Amino acid sequence: MTSMEPLRGLFAQYRQLLNDADDWFDQAATGLGPTIGCQAGCSACCRGLFDITLPDALLLQVGFSQIDKERRQHILERCRLRRDQLQELWPELDAPYLLNALHNRPWQTMPEQDTTPCPLLDEQGYCSVYPYRPLTCRLHGFPHIETDGEVFSDSCCSYNEEAVCRSVQGVAPGPFRDLFTREAQLIRQVNL
Repeated sequence: MTSMEPLRGLFAQYRQLLNDADDWFDQAATGLGPTIGCQAGCSACCRGLFDITLPDALLLQVGFSQIDKERRQHILERCRLRRDQLQELWPELDAPYLLNALHNRPWQTMPEQDTTPCPLLDEQGYCSVYPYRPLTCRLHGFPHIETDGEVFSDSCCSYNEEAVCRSVQGVAPGPFRDLFTREAQLIRQVNL
């Protein structure tokens, strides 16, 4: 067995977890019908700052490597510009650019006001690495209700109708406890 074999197995498990999240999202979107804003080409939530896991970062790297060189250069330039803007706000932000390491986590108070688009979006608002996007990108938009009725999050994308956002009725319950438990187990394995 090569040294990469365990990592490949972890990636396969993580891809399955992401597929399960996609299945839930598709079911929720189908149940809510055409009244929701989460459709192909909508990138309203693809802005600001948010944290991702190490497995997400590694998967993004795989997807990024598959983009043509010219597009990668354009994305990297936008990333450098964003990094420079953030370093003006937070001079202590330095490589490896871990937002969670910032004192008092100031980045958590700015997401709603931060309309800076994700540098991975193309000119039409489509994600350049869509099949490789992080778990948080796959779950955003609808409330997260566990199959037993527990509400993990009642937030909803502001582009969805107010009725959908104010009520959890009609939103397909999901296996969030299982997804998050599996994700935590994989993160621990990757961090070993």
